[in-house]
Amino acid sequence: MFHPIKLIVFGGGVINKQEHLLWRIKKVLDKKMTLFKTPVLTLAKHGENNALYGGVGLFLAERI
Repeated sequence: MFHPIKLIVFGGGVINKQEHLLWRIKKVLDKKMTLFKTPVLTLAKHGENNALYGGVGLFLAERI
């Protein structure tokens, strides 16, 4: 069973200081993604709570 990814959220000091890397990552994904649509790439917006929100999201996804 396949679960295509619709969104990839990047967080952390390196990517937050170099947002221009997102378009480079998207360019590579556009070439490599042949079976599914390329996911949306975005930066995390919850500061120090990124891991908390990500953990809750993963927990909820596993329960569904």
